[in-house]
Amino acid sequence: MNRTATIALALAGLALGTAVVLWLGAGHILHAVIKIGWVGLGQVIAWQLAVYVLLGMAWWTLTPGVRPWILIWGRLVREGGRRRCLSPRLAASCSGRAP
Repeated sequence: MNRTATIALALAGLALGTAVVLWLGAGHILHAVIKIGWVGLGQVIAWQLAVYVLLGMAWWTLTPGVRPWILIWGRLVREGGRRRCLSPRLAASCSGRAP
């Protein structure tokens, strides 16, 4: 993939993410962030990341030939699909489960 395509896909992803936030209600999200503050948001993100690293390392104990960061990334993707971030149908197609 060339550089132009990479940049175009990154901008498309950013636009999609922005559209989803606006669709879900940017006011609700902003209110939640203001309520817990930036430090609180950072703590929530750090805690969740620590959990995913721990779970990815647990997978690594079962598959020692695979690089740990790939398994950690797999946990993040799996969790995003499982939580049905966008819609039940899209999440089912991402996680391989029926809604």
